[in-house]
Amino acid sequence: MCGRLALGAALSLSLSCAGRFSRALPLLVEAEPLRAQQVDQASRLVERALPNGVRSAEIFFGAACLAARRGAPDLAFAHLESMQRAGIKDVAALEVSRDLQPLRDDARWTPLIARARATSQRSRDPDAAKIVTADVDRFWKAYDAAKNAANPREIYQREYVDRASAGLQSFFPAKIGTTENLIEHVRGYSRYYESVRRNTERVRDLEPAFRGIFHRLRDAVPDATFPDVTFVIGALSAGGSSTADGLIIGAEQNCRMADSPLEGMPLRQRQIISPWIGLPHVIAHELGHFQQHFSDDKSLLAAVLEEGGAELIAELVSGETANPALKPYGDAHERALWEELRAEMHATDEKIISRWVWGVNATADRPGDLGYYVGYRITRAYYEHHADKRRALRDILDITDANAFLAASGYAPR
Repeated sequence: MCGRLALGAALSLSLSCAGRFSRALPLLVEAEPLRAQQVDQASRLVERALPNGVRSAEIFFGAACLAARRGAPDLAFAHLESMQRAGIKDVAALEVSRDLQPLRDDARWTPLIARARATSQRSRDPDAAKIVTADVDRFWKAYDAAKNAANPREIYQREYVDRASAGLQSFFPAKIGTTENLIEHVRGYSRYYESVRRNTERVRDLEPAFRGIFHRLRDAVPDATFPDVTFVIGALSAGGSSTADGLIIGAEQNCRMADSPLEGMPLRQRQIISPWIGLPHVIAHELGHFQQHFSDDKSLLAAVLEEGGAELIAELVSGETANPALKPYGDAHERALWEELRAEMHATDEKIISRWVWGVNATADRPGDLGYYVGYRITRAYYEHHADKRRALRDILDITDANAFLAASGYAPR
């Protein structure tokens, strides 16, 4: 989780939706450094959004970070209190946030952290995490009602967006953008959406598999925290996200049937759509992210280690990574991939990083997101070279020096 908010992103969200949380929900993106004037403007824009029905811990967390950077500690603490009432489970996110540094000498900080730790302690039970599917049900209700409606936007807004769970509130502006964008994708790929409907409506059938993953993670990482898992319907733009509201899973992207039509979709989109049976692996990957607390390193190497660590966790607790399609290409080209990545691993340019992770660089001859594979191979090497597997996993989840970790891994491409 990150409390850095780009002013442009905040402004672009001011008209995201016409509902209760419409003015400027914080899209938490890497956009350092922001000038003081930008922080002030973004913070004030967000403040106008918060009275309008926001329930998301992630949104309050972002607002607190902005207020702290703006030099408004009273406002920041008010947002942190709201964040705790909304149910944040990851106290380490507060403790490592650089944006909240101005608050740490305040007398209110210590008791706030104590309360957060108590909440986090209650989140160590893998059976207490909730599986939330109400947003999926509301989406399909809106979908059916909007088919022959004169104003489908009004229906999606009222039935789906305005009634969003806390998870969908944080996911919507960051991963969907606007109600219009959602409708455009649903219309453009209506046959695909209809093909996955049944699977999205039965994700609870996989709950025993999810619980098994939670329990295996607790065995591997005894101090693991277990967040709620919220399933939503998005715009085919994100399979999953780890936030202060828990794990948010784009069900439409992870519930493909064998015969789901993919015609007209960009190659990148076709490559990242996953079958319903693979949902446990996606959950495991995002659960790995929820445990991670990295340094502020913005390099490509840090990014691939973060994704690779989540892939390793997914494999250990679910039996497979979240991106198994990368393995055949990766295994066949591992040495060449490493040489290519190593040449730019210290880059912080988002254009370079997006060629390896979170990007749109798939071609007919080469899958996208190969940084996930390279990062997995490095973290796997570290894990295999250490006798104390629990300690190795904790090191992988809390990397503070990417270069030192790489050196200690003993990674040697095949």
